[in-house]
This record gives sequence, C-alpha cells and structure tokens, in this order.
Amino acid sequence: MIRVEKYHSSKYFEEDQFSIIRFEEFAEKDAVYHSHDFVEICYVYSGTGYHLVGGKKSKVSKGDLFIINYDMTHTFYRDNDSDKLITYNILFTPSFLDEMLIELNDFNSLTMSYLFKDAWSNDVVKEDLRLRGEDQADFDILINRMYNEYTLRKKGYINIIRAYMIELIIKILRCFYGKSKDDNVAEKKVTAIDSIMSYLQTNYSKGFDLNELALKCFLSKNYLCKIFKEITGITITEYMQSLRIAEAAKLLETTDRKITDIALEVGFSDYKSFNSVFKRIKGKTASQYRNAILKNSLNNLKMQNEA
Repeated sequence: MIRVEKYHSSKYFEEDQFSIIRFEEFAEKDAVYHSHDFVEICYVYSGTGYHLVGGKKSKVSKGDLFIINYDMTHTFYRDNDSDKLITYNILFTPSFLDEMLIELNDFNSLTMSYLFKDAWSNDVVKEDLRLRGEDQADFDILINRMYNEYTLRKKGYINIIRAYMIELIIKILRCFYGKSKDDNVAEKKVTAIDSIMSYLQTNYSKGFDLNELALKCFLSKNYLCKIFKEITGITITEYMQSLRIAEAAKLLETTDRKITDIALEVGFSDYKSFNSVFKRIKGKTASQYRNAILKNSLNNLKMQNEA
C-alpha cells in the first residue's frame, strides 16, 4: 500500500525558496505518494522505473523530465529491488526567481515574469519531456553544476543557482516549443515501443500474440514490427528470446534445477529450440554455460583458500 504524505516547504527550504536533492528512489513497496506546496522539476538521471502521478503510471528512464506543480500527488519508484533509479529533484517557488511572484505557486505563473517574456508563448507548458541526445547531455551538465553549487555553498552560490535556474527553464521551454512534427512522430514511436518492451519484460514466459501487441499501441502488425526493428535494432521475436535466455542464464547460475525445467519455465516449449537459441545468444549450450559458471566458482573458492 503506497503511503500518502504532504510535503511542506519549511522542511526543504532554508533562507531561500530553493533546494536540489539527488535521490535514489525506493522500490514500489516503500514509495511515498505525496504532494507539496512548491514547484518541483524532477529529472531522471539514471536507471529505469515508474512515475505515478494522479493515479496514472508511466515508465521512466534516463532523460525524462517532469514538472510537478503545487498540490499534485505523485511518486517515483524503481523497477525492482536490484535496480537503481536516480533522480534530481529541483524544489522552488516562483518567487525564488522573481519576487513579484511571491503569492504564486504554479510553474506556468513564471510566464508573468519579465525574465521569460521573450521565451514563453501563450501555451501552458505540459508536465513532462523526454530528452534525448544533445538535449539530454546539456541537461546532465547543467543540473550537475547546479547540484555542485548547492552542495559546496561557496560565496554567492544562490546567485549562480538562480542564473542556472533561468537557463534551465529556458532550455525546458525550447524543448517544449521547439519540437517539429517529425519530432512528435518520433516520440510517439518511442513511447509505443517502450510500452511493448515493458509488457514483454513482464510476460516473456507466456509468449505473445502479434495482433494483441499491435492493438495495445493502436498500430498495424506490419508497422509495429517495422518501427520495433527501427528503434531497437532487433525484431520482437529476438527481443523476447533475449529476455528468456537472460532469465534462463540467471537460473542456471543461481539454482541446480534441471535445464529442461528451466527451458519450460522461461517460455520454450521444447529443449532443442531452447538450446539452439541459448547457444546463439550466449555462445555455448546451456549445460556448457552452467559448467563454466561452476568451474569459475570453484577456481575463485580455491584462490580464496590459498590467499
């Protein structure tokens, strides 16, 4: 059960209405569903996981950026206990950038500031961006600089952070307003494939129906296969097989279960096809792979005993 809390600015802000936190997100069972009385810009710096906002869950990965306004309920959590999801959380009130906005608490209220007069159109900025390539590298550098200034707190650091914040917001506006029609089409393709990959990661052992997958993202079968290969470099079948073999390899390394049982568990209907795919991906048969792992473990144990 996800906990729900209200975060207050008094907990995070000192003299100035600003804070930046580098955070390793919890697993779902420990996630805190919360709202707050300030604006938050969340940037996914590394890893994968989920963002739950207003009851809607979406997959997140490096380069995703979210604007969380006053009183909006949300939380992040990582994929599972073994993975990491690291976010930078930039907390502020509009008055941090412009004292004239002292009574306002929404990101879009910044449109009223002289600072962004020439950068902002009449549209309301949407609440998420997916940054890739040069944009992602740009944001990585800028946010790291901001975090370092805030951590070291050298003389004048607040003024430098304020300047970085103005730069950050203008870059967000550029990404938001500067997208061409082709950019939007490309983003929709990536979103559709992310959705399919997420589904397959959960259901790899069950097999898949191409018609069903196509319906999930409102695409034709042929177009889905085309853009999946275009974006990932492999076919849907090859991706499914890689998931199955990765899980099989994990079970071979960590259990002494029969190889035939493992093959069935990860979704193969017969041992012959399992072994053929395993050898193609791992370079050796399943039994050779297990023997190599066992040999390596024994050698390591021997070295430890001799040390």
